[in-house]
Amino acid sequence: MKRFRSLMAFAAALALLFTAALFALRFDICAKDSAVLYINAINVSGAEGHSLIYTPKKGANVGTGETAFCWWRSATFEWSDEEHAYIVRSVDLTADGYNGKNNYIPQNGFVLLVNIGNDYGNISYINKYSTDTYNALASVKAGDKAYLAGIDLANAKIDISSGKHYEKNFVTNARIYINEKPEDVEIYEPDTSAERLAEVELDIPGAFAENGDISFSWQPVEGAEYYIVNVNTASVIPDGHLVYANAKTTEPNFKLDSKKLTVGNKYTVSVTACAQGKRDSFNARSTFFVVSERAADSPFIGKTVVAFGDSLTAITGWVAMLAGEIGTDVINSGVGGDKTTEAVSRLKKDVIEKEPDIVLIMFGMNDQAMQIASNTPLVGVKAYERNYRKIIEAVLKIGAEPVLMTCNNVCTASGYYSKGQYGLDYGTGNIQNYFDVARKLAAEYGINLIDINAKIAEEGLADTYICAPGDGIHLSKNGQECFTRWISDYLYNDYFESIKQNEESSEEPAPESSAEESSAVSEEPTSGSKPAPEQTSAPEEDGGGAGMSIKIIIGVCAALAASGIAAVFAARAKKRKK
Repeated sequence: MKRFRSLMAFAAALALLFTAALFALRFDICAKDSAVLYINAINVSGAEGHSLIYTPKKGANVGTGETAFCWWRSATFEWSDEEHAYIVRSVDLTADGYNGKNNYIPQNGFVLLVNIGNDYGNISYINKYSTDTYNALASVKAGDKAYLAGIDLANAKIDISSGKHYEKNFVTNARIYINEKPEDVEIYEPDTSAERLAEVELDIPGAFAENGDISFSWQPVEGAEYYIVNVNTASVIPDGHLVYANAKTTEPNFKLDSKKLTVGNKYTVSVTACAQGKRDSFNARSTFFVVSERAADSPFIGKTVVAFGDSLTAITGWVAMLAGEIGTDVINSGVGGDKTTEAVSRLKKDVIEKEPDIVLIMFGMNDQAMQIASNTPLVGVKAYERNYRKIIEAVLKIGAEPVLMTCNNVCTASGYYSKGQYGLDYGTGNIQNYFDVARKLAAEYGINLIDINAKIAEEGLADTYICAPGDGIHLSKNGQECFTRWISDYLYNDYFESIKQNEESSEEPAPESSAEESSAVSEEPTSGSKPAPEQTSAPEEDGGGAGMSIKIIIGVCAALAASGIAAVFAARAKKRKK
Protein backbone atom coordinates (compact mmCIF):
# COMPACT_ATOMS: atom_id res chain seq x y z
CA MET A 1 0.00 0.00 0.00
CA LYS A 2 2.82 2.38 0.85
CA ARG A 3 4.40 1.66 -2.51
CA PHE A 4 1.05 2.23 -4.21
CA ARG A 5 0.60 5.60 -2.47
CA SER A 6 4.12 6.60 -3.51
CA LEU A 7 3.36 5.71 -7.11
CA MET A 8 0.09 7.66 -6.98
CA ALA A 9 1.86 10.68 -5.54
CA PHE A 10 4.48 10.47 -8.27
CA ALA A 11 1.74 10.17 -10.92
CA ALA A 12 -0.06 13.17 -9.45
CA ALA A 13 3.14 15.19 -9.51
CA LEU A 14 3.65 14.29 -13.16
CA ALA A 15 0.06 15.27 -13.93
CA LEU A 16 0.57 18.66 -12.27
CA LEU A 17 3.77 19.23 -14.20
CA PHE A 18 2.08 18.22 -17.44
CA THR A 19 -0.86 20.57 -16.74
CA ALA A 20 1.54 23.41 -15.95
CA ALA A 21 3.42 22.77 -19.16
CA LEU A 22 0.21 22.75 -21.19
CA PHE A 23 -0.90 26.01 -19.56
CA ALA A 24 2.48 27.56 -20.26
CA LEU A 25 2.35 26.39 -23.86
CA ARG A 26 -1.19 27.76 -24.23
CA PHE A 27 -0.03 31.09 -22.84
CA ASP A 28 2.90 31.19 -25.24
CA ILE A 29 0.68 30.37 -28.21
CA CYS A 30 -1.97 32.96 -27.31
CA ALA A 31 0.38 35.77 -26.40
CA LYS A 32 1.66 38.01 -29.17
CA ASP A 33 4.76 40.12 -29.14
CA SER A 34 4.31 43.84 -28.68
CA ALA A 35 6.67 46.32 -30.29
CA VAL A 36 6.97 50.00 -31.13
CA LEU A 37 8.05 51.01 -34.63
CA TYR A 38 9.26 54.58 -35.21
CA ILE A 39 8.74 56.54 -38.42
CA ASN A 40 11.00 59.38 -39.57
CA ALA A 41 9.71 60.01 -43.11
CA ILE A 42 6.69 59.52 -45.35
CA ASN A 43 6.41 59.22 -49.14
CA VAL A 44 10.00 60.32 -49.81
CA SER A 45 12.76 58.60 -51.74
CA GLY A 46 14.47 56.11 -49.46
CA ALA A 47 17.86 56.99 -48.00
CA GLU A 48 20.19 55.52 -45.39
CA GLY A 49 18.85 55.59 -41.86
CA HIS A 50 15.25 55.92 -43.01
CA SER A 51 12.25 54.33 -41.40
CA LEU A 52 9.58 55.50 -43.79
CA ILE A 53 6.06 54.66 -44.85
CA TYR A 54 4.59 54.69 -48.34
CA THR A 55 0.88 55.41 -48.77
CA PRO A 56 -1.22 55.01 -51.94
CA LYS A 57 -0.40 58.65 -52.73
CA LYS A 58 3.16 57.51 -53.43
CA GLY A 59 2.01 54.90 -55.95
CA ALA A 60 0.49 51.46 -56.31
CA ASN A 61 3.69 49.57 -55.48
CA VAL A 62 6.86 50.22 -53.52
CA GLY A 63 8.96 49.52 -56.61
CA THR A 64 9.06 47.34 -59.68
CA GLY A 65 12.76 46.53 -60.09
CA GLU A 66 14.35 43.26 -59.01
CA THR A 67 16.66 45.07 -56.58
CA ALA A 68 14.35 47.90 -55.42
CA PHE A 69 14.81 48.39 -51.68
CA CYS A 70 16.88 45.20 -51.56
CA TRP A 71 18.82 46.38 -48.48
CA TRP A 72 15.63 47.24 -46.62
CA ARG A 73 13.19 45.37 -44.44
CA SER A 74 9.51 45.92 -45.16
CA ALA A 75 6.01 45.22 -43.89
CA THR A 76 2.57 45.75 -45.41
CA PHE A 77 -0.33 46.98 -43.25
CA GLU A 78 -4.03 47.15 -44.12
CA TRP A 79 -7.02 48.50 -42.20
CA SER A 80 -9.57 45.96 -40.97
CA ASP A 81 -13.10 47.19 -40.24
CA GLU A 82 -13.76 44.07 -38.18
CA GLU A 83 -10.68 44.40 -35.96
CA HIS A 84 -10.83 48.20 -35.92
CA ALA A 85 -7.06 48.24 -36.37
CA TYR A 86 -4.42 47.94 -39.06
CA ILE A 87 -3.40 44.34 -39.71
CA VAL A 88 0.09 43.22 -40.70
CA ARG A 89 -0.33 41.42 -44.03
CA SER A 90 3.29 40.50 -44.73
CA VAL A 91 6.81 40.99 -43.34
CA ASP A 92 9.99 40.87 -45.45
CA LEU A 93 13.13 40.62 -43.30
CA THR A 94 15.71 39.67 -45.92
CA ALA A 95 18.14 42.51 -46.69
CA ASP A 96 20.80 41.05 -48.95
CA GLY A 97 21.50 43.24 -51.96
CA TYR A 98 19.55 41.25 -54.52
CA ASN A 99 16.03 40.47 -53.22
CA GLY A 100 14.08 43.63 -53.97
CA LYS A 101 10.83 44.62 -52.25
CA ASN A 102 7.90 45.20 -54.60
CA ASN A 103 5.08 45.42 -52.04
CA TYR A 104 1.60 46.33 -53.23
CA ILE A 105 0.35 49.42 -51.33
CA PRO A 106 -3.31 48.80 -50.38
CA GLN A 107 -5.79 51.65 -50.77
CA ASN A 108 -6.71 51.12 -47.12
CA GLY A 109 -3.18 50.72 -45.85
CA PHE A 110 0.50 51.47 -46.23
CA VAL A 111 3.94 49.87 -46.46
CA LEU A 112 6.74 50.35 -43.93
CA LEU A 113 10.33 50.38 -45.25
CA VAL A 114 13.34 50.58 -42.96
CA ASN A 115 17.12 50.29 -43.19
CA ILE A 116 20.14 51.04 -41.03
CA GLY A 117 22.38 53.98 -41.86
CA ASN A 118 26.17 53.87 -41.91
CA ASP A 119 28.80 56.12 -40.36
CA TYR A 120 31.24 57.34 -43.04
CA GLY A 121 33.40 59.37 -40.70
CA ASN A 122 32.75 62.74 -42.29
CA ILE A 123 28.99 62.11 -42.11
CA SER A 124 26.87 59.61 -40.23
CA TYR A 125 23.46 58.46 -41.42
CA ILE A 126 22.87 56.37 -38.31
CA ASN A 127 19.46 57.08 -36.86
CA LYS A 128 18.40 55.48 -33.57
CA TYR A 129 14.75 55.34 -34.59
CA SER A 130 15.41 53.42 -37.79
CA THR A 131 17.91 51.08 -36.12
CA ASP A 132 15.44 50.23 -33.35
CA THR A 133 12.63 49.74 -35.85
CA TYR A 134 14.78 47.56 -38.11
CA ASN A 135 15.52 45.25 -35.19
CA ALA A 136 12.00 45.32 -33.76
CA LEU A 137 10.49 44.32 -37.10
CA ALA A 138 11.98 40.85 -36.62
CA SER A 139 9.37 40.18 -33.92
CA VAL A 140 6.41 41.36 -36.03
CA LYS A 141 4.27 38.67 -37.67
CA ALA A 142 1.56 38.61 -40.33
CA GLY A 143 -1.79 38.91 -38.55
CA ASP A 144 -0.53 41.23 -35.80
CA LYS A 145 -2.60 44.31 -35.05
CA ALA A 146 -1.14 47.80 -35.42
CA TYR A 147 -2.13 51.22 -34.06
CA LEU A 148 -0.80 54.52 -35.47
CA ALA A 149 0.10 57.64 -33.48
CA GLY A 150 1.53 60.89 -34.84
CA ILE A 151 0.69 59.73 -38.38
CA ASP A 152 -1.94 61.14 -40.72
CA LEU A 153 -2.10 58.72 -43.64
CA ALA A 154 -4.88 60.55 -45.48
CA ASN A 155 -2.80 63.73 -45.76
CA ALA A 156 0.58 61.93 -45.80
CA LYS A 157 1.88 63.79 -42.75
CA ILE A 158 3.82 62.67 -39.70
CA ASP A 159 4.73 64.35 -36.40
CA ILE A 160 8.49 64.94 -36.42
CA SER A 161 10.85 67.72 -35.40
CA SER A 162 12.38 69.95 -38.05
CA GLY A 163 15.76 68.95 -39.38
CA LYS A 164 17.22 66.02 -41.27
CA HIS A 165 16.55 62.52 -40.03
CA TYR A 166 20.24 61.78 -39.42
CA GLU A 167 20.90 64.85 -37.25
CA LYS A 168 21.45 64.24 -33.54
CA ASN A 169 18.59 66.46 -32.41
CA PHE A 170 16.04 64.77 -34.68
CA VAL A 171 12.88 63.65 -32.85
CA THR A 172 9.84 61.77 -34.10
CA ASN A 173 6.48 61.23 -32.46
CA ALA A 174 5.26 59.10 -35.38
CA ARG A 175 4.92 55.56 -34.12
CA ILE A 176 3.28 52.24 -34.90
CA TYR A 177 2.28 50.23 -31.85
CA ILE A 178 2.14 46.48 -32.48
CA ASN A 179 -0.56 44.43 -30.68
CA GLU A 180 -0.89 46.80 -27.69
CA LYS A 181 -3.07 49.87 -28.14
CA PRO A 182 -1.74 52.71 -25.97
CA GLU A 183 -4.26 54.63 -23.88
CA ASP A 184 -2.35 57.87 -23.41
CA VAL A 185 -1.92 58.92 -27.05
CA GLU A 186 -4.27 59.84 -29.87
CA ILE A 187 -4.65 56.93 -32.32
CA TYR A 188 -5.17 57.59 -36.03
CA GLU A 189 -8.18 56.00 -37.70
CA PRO A 190 -9.03 56.22 -41.41
CA ASP A 191 -12.31 57.49 -42.86
CA THR A 192 -14.58 54.44 -43.10
CA SER A 193 -17.80 56.23 -44.10
CA ALA A 194 -17.83 54.82 -47.64
CA GLU A 195 -19.03 51.28 -48.20
CA ARG A 196 -16.26 48.71 -48.42
CA LEU A 197 -16.39 45.87 -50.92
CA ALA A 198 -16.26 42.31 -49.63
CA GLU A 199 -12.96 40.46 -49.74
CA VAL A 200 -12.30 38.27 -52.76
CA GLU A 201 -12.43 34.58 -51.89
CA LEU A 202 -9.41 33.11 -53.61
CA ASP A 203 -9.22 29.38 -54.24
CA ILE A 204 -5.81 28.82 -55.78
CA PRO A 205 -4.23 25.34 -55.98
CA GLY A 206 -1.02 25.01 -54.01
CA ALA A 207 0.88 24.08 -57.16
CA PHE A 208 0.67 24.32 -60.95
CA ALA A 209 2.46 22.01 -63.35
CA GLU A 210 5.04 23.81 -65.48
CA ASN A 211 3.38 22.96 -68.79
CA GLY A 212 -0.22 23.07 -67.61
CA ASP A 213 -2.87 25.77 -67.54
CA ILE A 214 -1.82 28.33 -64.92
CA SER A 215 -5.00 30.23 -64.15
CA PHE A 216 -7.31 30.83 -61.22
CA SER A 217 -10.74 32.28 -60.58
CA TRP A 218 -12.96 33.56 -57.79
CA GLN A 219 -16.61 34.25 -57.08
CA PRO A 220 -17.68 37.72 -58.28
CA VAL A 221 -17.80 40.31 -55.50
CA GLU A 222 -21.11 42.16 -55.30
CA GLY A 223 -20.70 45.76 -56.42
CA ALA A 224 -17.19 45.27 -57.80
CA GLU A 225 -16.48 46.94 -61.16
CA TYR A 226 -13.01 45.47 -61.65
CA TYR A 227 -10.20 43.66 -59.86
CA ILE A 228 -6.51 44.46 -59.38
CA VAL A 229 -4.12 41.48 -59.53
CA ASN A 230 -0.49 41.45 -58.40
CA VAL A 231 1.84 38.46 -58.62
CA ASN A 232 5.19 38.57 -56.80
CA THR A 233 8.00 36.06 -56.55
CA ALA A 234 7.96 34.59 -53.05
CA SER A 235 10.74 32.01 -52.91
CA VAL A 236 12.78 34.16 -50.52
CA ILE A 237 10.41 36.95 -49.41
CA PRO A 238 6.61 37.17 -49.81
CA ASP A 239 6.71 40.49 -51.70
CA GLY A 240 9.57 39.94 -54.12
CA HIS A 241 9.95 40.91 -57.77
CA LEU A 242 6.65 41.74 -59.49
CA VAL A 243 5.73 39.35 -62.28
CA TYR A 244 2.38 41.08 -62.78
CA ALA A 245 2.02 44.64 -61.46
CA ASN A 246 -1.51 45.98 -60.90
CA ALA A 247 -3.07 44.00 -63.72
CA LYS A 248 -6.69 45.09 -64.16
CA THR A 249 -9.45 42.66 -65.07
CA THR A 250 -13.22 43.01 -65.14
CA GLU A 251 -13.65 39.25 -65.07
CA PRO A 252 -13.38 37.13 -61.89
CA ASN A 253 -10.49 35.11 -63.24
CA PHE A 254 -6.87 35.52 -64.31
CA LYS A 255 -4.51 33.56 -66.55
CA LEU A 256 -0.72 33.67 -66.11
CA ASP A 257 1.83 33.32 -68.88
CA SER A 258 3.96 30.29 -67.97
CA LYS A 259 6.94 31.89 -69.71
CA LYS A 260 7.04 34.53 -66.95
CA LEU A 261 7.26 31.88 -64.23
CA THR A 262 10.15 29.69 -63.10
CA VAL A 263 9.83 26.01 -62.23
CA GLY A 264 10.38 25.47 -58.52
CA ASN A 265 9.60 29.06 -57.59
CA LYS A 266 6.94 30.14 -55.12
CA TYR A 267 4.65 33.09 -55.93
CA THR A 268 2.32 35.38 -53.98
CA VAL A 269 -0.99 36.36 -55.60
CA SER A 270 -3.01 39.29 -54.31
CA VAL A 271 -6.43 40.30 -55.63
CA THR A 272 -8.43 43.40 -54.68
CA ALA A 273 -12.02 44.20 -55.64
CA CYS A 274 -12.55 47.84 -56.71
CA ALA A 275 -15.44 50.18 -57.63
CA GLN A 276 -15.94 53.90 -58.02
CA GLY A 277 -17.18 55.53 -54.81
CA LYS A 278 -16.48 52.47 -52.68
CA ARG A 279 -13.50 51.45 -50.62
CA ASP A 280 -11.35 48.67 -52.02
CA SER A 281 -11.81 45.25 -50.51
CA PHE A 282 -9.42 43.79 -47.98
CA ASN A 283 -6.59 42.50 -50.16
CA ALA A 284 -6.90 38.72 -50.66
CA ARG A 285 -3.54 36.90 -50.66
CA SER A 286 -2.54 33.36 -51.55
CA THR A 287 0.56 31.48 -52.72
CA PHE A 288 1.37 28.75 -55.18
CA PHE A 289 4.34 26.85 -56.57
CA VAL A 290 5.20 26.05 -60.17
CA VAL A 291 6.30 22.44 -60.03
CA SER A 292 8.28 20.31 -62.43
CA GLU A 293 6.71 17.44 -64.35
CA ARG A 294 8.48 14.86 -62.19
CA ALA A 295 7.02 16.46 -59.05
CA ALA A 296 3.56 15.28 -60.09
CA ASP A 297 4.56 11.66 -59.37
CA SER A 298 7.20 12.43 -56.78
CA PRO A 299 7.92 9.78 -54.13
CA PHE A 300 8.28 12.67 -51.68
CA ILE A 301 4.64 13.77 -51.88
CA GLY A 302 3.19 13.63 -48.38
CA LYS A 303 6.57 13.52 -46.69
CA THR A 304 7.68 16.19 -44.23
CA VAL A 305 11.01 17.68 -45.22
CA VAL A 306 12.93 20.13 -43.01
CA ALA A 307 15.91 22.22 -44.15
CA PHE A 308 18.05 22.87 -41.06
CA GLY A 309 20.87 25.37 -41.42
CA ASP A 310 22.21 28.91 -41.13
CA SER A 311 21.60 31.94 -43.37
CA LEU A 312 22.57 29.94 -46.46
CA THR A 313 19.33 28.07 -45.78
CA ALA A 314 17.30 30.89 -44.23
CA ILE A 315 17.61 33.69 -46.77
CA THR A 316 18.21 32.00 -50.10
CA GLY A 317 15.56 30.69 -52.45
CA TRP A 318 16.71 27.10 -52.91
CA VAL A 319 14.49 25.83 -50.06
CA ALA A 320 11.28 27.09 -51.67
CA MET A 321 12.46 26.13 -55.15
CA LEU A 322 13.25 22.62 -53.94
CA ALA A 323 9.64 22.22 -52.82
CA GLY A 324 8.54 22.86 -56.39
CA GLU A 325 10.93 20.21 -57.65
CA ILE A 326 10.07 17.39 -55.23
CA GLY A 327 6.34 18.01 -54.90
CA THR A 328 6.09 18.71 -51.18
CA ASP A 329 6.57 21.72 -48.95
CA VAL A 330 10.02 22.10 -47.40
CA ILE A 331 10.03 23.66 -43.94
CA ASN A 332 12.74 26.32 -43.71
CA SER A 333 14.41 25.98 -40.31
CA GLY A 334 17.40 28.12 -41.21
CA VAL A 335 18.51 30.93 -38.90
CA GLY A 336 21.01 33.56 -39.97
CA GLY A 337 24.23 33.53 -37.96
CA ASP A 338 23.78 30.06 -36.53
CA LYS A 339 26.68 27.78 -35.74
CA THR A 340 26.27 24.16 -34.70
CA THR A 341 26.20 25.34 -31.07
CA GLU A 342 23.00 27.31 -31.65
CA ALA A 343 21.69 24.53 -33.91
CA VAL A 344 21.81 22.01 -31.07
CA SER A 345 19.98 24.37 -28.71
CA ARG A 346 17.05 24.86 -31.12
CA LEU A 347 17.03 21.33 -32.54
CA LYS A 348 13.92 20.22 -30.64
CA LYS A 349 11.77 23.22 -31.55
CA ASP A 350 12.85 23.69 -35.16
CA VAL A 351 13.33 20.07 -36.23
CA ILE A 352 12.13 17.34 -33.86
CA GLU A 353 8.74 18.92 -33.17
CA LYS A 354 8.10 19.19 -36.92
CA GLU A 355 7.99 15.35 -37.02
CA PRO A 356 10.08 15.20 -40.20
CA ASP A 357 10.68 12.27 -42.53
CA ILE A 358 13.79 13.88 -44.03
CA VAL A 359 16.11 16.52 -42.57
CA LEU A 360 18.54 18.37 -44.83
CA ILE A 361 21.41 19.56 -42.61
CA MET A 362 23.91 22.23 -43.69
CA PHE A 363 26.11 24.01 -41.15
CA GLY A 364 29.72 25.15 -41.11
CA MET A 365 29.91 28.56 -42.73
CA ASN A 366 29.71 30.38 -39.40
CA ASP A 367 31.51 27.71 -37.36
CA GLN A 368 34.63 28.03 -39.52
CA ALA A 369 34.81 31.85 -39.49
CA MET A 370 38.15 32.95 -38.06
CA GLN A 371 38.27 35.51 -35.26
CA ILE A 372 40.88 37.96 -36.51
CA ALA A 373 42.08 38.98 -33.05
CA SER A 374 42.80 35.43 -31.85
CA ASN A 375 43.22 33.64 -35.19
CA THR A 376 40.85 30.92 -33.99
CA PRO A 377 37.54 29.72 -35.47
CA LEU A 378 34.25 30.51 -33.78
CA VAL A 379 33.73 26.78 -33.34
CA GLY A 380 36.73 24.48 -33.65
CA VAL A 381 36.66 21.39 -35.83
CA LYS A 382 36.45 18.97 -32.89
CA ALA A 383 33.57 20.84 -31.26
CA TYR A 384 31.87 21.09 -34.66
CA GLU A 385 32.08 17.31 -35.02
CA ARG A 386 30.67 16.73 -31.53
CA ASN A 387 27.78 19.08 -32.18
CA TYR A 388 27.11 17.52 -35.57
CA ARG A 389 27.00 14.04 -34.02
CA LYS A 390 24.40 15.23 -31.55
CA ILE A 391 22.24 16.60 -34.39
CA ILE A 392 22.56 13.42 -36.45
CA GLU A 393 21.73 11.12 -33.55
CA ALA A 394 18.72 13.21 -32.50
CA VAL A 395 17.32 13.00 -36.04
CA LEU A 396 17.98 9.25 -36.25
CA LYS A 397 16.33 8.68 -32.89
CA ILE A 398 12.92 9.86 -34.15
CA GLY A 399 13.16 7.64 -37.21
CA ALA A 400 13.87 10.45 -39.68
CA GLU A 401 16.52 10.40 -42.37
CA PRO A 402 19.33 12.96 -41.98
CA VAL A 403 20.87 14.19 -45.21
CA LEU A 404 24.16 16.03 -44.68
CA MET A 405 25.18 18.78 -47.08
CA THR A 406 28.33 20.72 -47.78
CA CYS A 407 27.99 24.26 -49.12
CA ASN A 408 29.75 26.78 -51.33
CA ASN A 409 33.13 28.39 -50.77
CA VAL A 410 33.41 32.05 -49.79
CA CYS A 411 34.10 34.18 -52.87
CA THR A 412 36.97 36.56 -52.09
CA ALA A 413 37.21 38.06 -55.56
CA SER A 414 37.09 41.85 -55.87
CA GLY A 415 33.57 43.14 -55.30
CA TYR A 416 32.53 40.08 -53.29
CA TYR A 417 33.61 39.23 -49.73
CA SER A 418 35.96 41.44 -47.70
CA LYS A 419 37.09 40.38 -44.25
CA GLY A 420 36.74 42.43 -41.10
CA GLN A 421 33.03 42.78 -40.41
CA TYR A 422 32.25 41.57 -36.87
CA GLY A 423 36.00 41.08 -36.42
CA LEU A 424 35.83 37.92 -38.52
CA ASP A 425 37.37 36.48 -41.67
CA TYR A 426 35.13 33.99 -43.47
CA GLY A 427 37.39 33.62 -46.49
CA THR A 428 40.48 31.80 -45.18
CA GLY A 429 39.64 28.48 -46.83
CA ASN A 430 39.29 26.94 -43.38
CA ILE A 431 35.83 25.74 -44.37
CA GLN A 432 37.28 22.76 -46.24
CA ASN A 433 38.17 21.16 -42.88
CA TYR A 434 34.49 21.32 -41.91
CA PHE A 435 33.39 19.80 -45.20
CA ASP A 436 35.69 16.87 -44.43
CA VAL A 437 33.92 16.34 -41.10
CA ALA A 438 30.53 16.14 -42.84
CA ARG A 439 31.92 13.62 -45.34
CA LYS A 440 33.43 11.55 -42.54
CA LEU A 441 30.23 11.49 -40.49
CA ALA A 442 28.06 10.57 -43.48
CA ALA A 443 30.27 7.55 -44.15
CA GLU A 444 30.48 6.58 -40.47
CA TYR A 445 26.73 6.69 -39.84
CA GLY A 446 25.85 5.33 -43.27
CA ILE A 447 23.63 8.30 -44.11
CA ASN A 448 23.09 10.43 -47.19
CA LEU A 449 25.51 13.19 -48.19
CA ILE A 450 24.92 15.83 -50.87
CA ASP A 451 28.42 17.13 -51.50
CA ILE A 452 27.56 20.48 -53.06
CA ASN A 453 31.10 21.77 -52.69
CA ALA A 454 32.36 18.83 -54.74
CA LYS A 455 29.62 19.45 -57.32
CA ILE A 456 30.77 23.03 -57.79
CA ALA A 457 34.31 21.82 -58.44
CA GLU A 458 33.13 18.96 -60.65
CA GLU A 459 31.21 21.31 -62.95
CA GLY A 460 34.04 23.84 -62.93
CA LEU A 461 31.86 26.69 -61.70
CA ALA A 462 33.56 29.83 -60.43
CA ASP A 463 32.78 31.20 -56.98
CA THR A 464 31.71 34.42 -58.71
CA TYR A 465 28.99 32.40 -60.46
CA ILE A 466 27.67 30.78 -57.29
CA CYS A 467 27.95 33.69 -54.83
CA ALA A 468 26.16 37.03 -54.76
CA PRO A 469 28.24 40.14 -55.55
CA GLY A 470 28.77 42.57 -52.71
CA ASP A 471 28.44 39.61 -50.37
CA GLY A 472 30.52 36.61 -51.42
CA ILE A 473 28.96 34.27 -48.85
CA HIS A 474 25.31 33.94 -49.81
CA LEU A 475 24.01 32.63 -53.11
CA SER A 476 23.40 34.45 -56.35
CA LYS A 477 20.34 33.59 -58.44
CA ASN A 478 22.57 31.14 -60.32
CA GLY A 479 23.72 29.64 -57.04
CA GLN A 480 20.15 29.16 -55.84
CA GLU A 481 19.21 27.38 -59.06
CA CYS A 482 22.31 25.16 -58.87
CA PHE A 483 21.62 24.19 -55.25
CA THR A 484 18.03 23.32 -56.18
CA ARG A 485 19.12 21.20 -59.14
CA TRP A 486 21.84 19.31 -57.28
CA ILE A 487 19.70 18.60 -54.22
CA SER A 488 16.61 17.53 -56.17
CA ASP A 489 18.65 15.36 -58.56
CA TYR A 490 20.28 13.61 -55.63
CA LEU A 491 16.96 13.02 -53.88
CA TYR A 492 15.38 11.54 -57.00
CA ASN A 493 18.37 9.52 -58.22
CA ASP A 494 20.44 8.53 -55.19
CA TYR A 495 18.50 9.03 -51.97
CA PHE A 496 16.40 5.84 -51.86
CA GLU A 497 19.19 3.70 -53.30
CA SER A 498 21.52 4.95 -50.59
CA ILE A 499 19.00 4.08 -47.88
CA LYS A 500 18.49 0.60 -49.33
CA GLN A 501 22.23 -0.05 -49.42
CA ASN A 502 22.70 1.19 -45.87
CA GLU A 503 19.87 -1.00 -44.56
CA GLU A 504 21.40 -4.05 -46.20
CA SER A 505 24.96 -3.38 -45.13
CA SER A 506 24.74 -1.74 -41.70
CA GLU A 507 23.22 -3.65 -38.84
CA GLU A 508 25.55 -2.19 -36.24
CA PRO A 509 24.13 0.68 -34.19
CA ALA A 510 25.68 4.11 -34.54
CA PRO A 511 28.37 4.90 -31.96
CA GLU A 512 27.06 6.28 -28.69
CA SER A 513 27.87 9.82 -27.68
CA SER A 514 30.18 10.14 -24.72
CA ALA A 515 29.17 12.16 -21.68
CA GLU A 516 31.30 15.10 -22.79
CA GLU A 517 29.34 15.22 -26.06
CA SER A 518 25.97 15.57 -24.35
CA SER A 519 25.76 19.30 -25.00
CA ALA A 520 26.82 21.72 -27.70
CA VAL A 521 30.40 22.91 -27.24
CA SER A 522 32.31 25.79 -28.70
CA GLU A 523 36.08 25.58 -28.45
CA GLU A 524 36.44 29.34 -28.65
CA PRO A 525 34.31 32.13 -27.17
CA THR A 526 31.91 33.71 -29.62
CA SER A 527 32.35 37.24 -28.30
CA GLY A 528 28.66 37.35 -27.44
CA SER A 529 27.15 37.97 -30.85
CA LYS A 530 26.09 36.05 -33.91
CA PRO A 531 28.51 36.53 -36.77
CA ALA A 532 26.27 36.18 -39.79
CA PRO A 533 26.20 39.06 -42.26
CA GLU A 534 22.42 39.04 -41.96
CA GLN A 535 20.11 38.12 -39.12
CA THR A 536 16.84 37.18 -40.83
CA SER A 537 14.77 35.41 -38.27
CA ALA A 538 13.13 36.65 -35.13
CA PRO A 539 15.30 36.17 -32.04
CA GLU A 540 14.53 33.10 -29.91
CA GLU A 541 11.80 33.98 -27.41
CA ASP A 542 12.57 33.85 -23.71
CA GLY A 543 10.02 31.33 -22.53
CA GLY A 544 9.98 32.65 -18.95
CA GLY A 545 7.80 30.53 -16.71
CA ALA A 546 6.51 28.56 -19.67
CA GLY A 547 10.02 27.61 -20.68
CA MET A 548 10.80 26.42 -17.14
CA SER A 549 7.65 24.29 -16.98
CA ILE A 550 8.41 22.71 -20.31
CA LYS A 551 12.00 22.03 -19.32
CA ILE A 552 10.87 20.32 -16.11
CA ILE A 553 8.39 18.04 -17.83
CA ILE A 554 10.91 17.23 -20.55
CA GLY A 555 13.51 16.44 -17.91
CA VAL A 556 11.17 14.08 -16.06
CA CYS A 557 10.10 12.35 -19.24
CA ALA A 558 13.69 12.05 -20.39
CA ALA A 559 14.69 10.44 -17.11
CA LEU A 560 11.82 7.95 -17.34
CA ALA A 561 12.18 7.18 -21.01
CA ALA A 562 15.93 7.25 -21.57
CA SER A 563 16.80 4.65 -24.18
CA GLY A 564 19.92 3.18 -25.73
CA ILE A 565 21.13 4.00 -29.19
CA ALA A 566 19.47 0.77 -30.38
CA ALA A 567 16.15 2.59 -30.13
CA VAL A 568 17.39 4.88 -32.88
CA PHE A 569 17.45 2.10 -35.39
CA ALA A 570 14.26 0.47 -34.08
CA ALA A 571 12.33 3.68 -34.68
CA ARG A 572 14.06 4.16 -38.02
CA ALA A 573 13.17 0.65 -39.21
CA LYS A 574 9.60 0.99 -37.98
CA LYS A 575 9.08 4.25 -39.89
CA ARG A 576 10.47 2.79 -43.11
CA LYS A 577 8.04 -0.11 -43.00
CA LYS A 578 5.04 2.23 -42.98
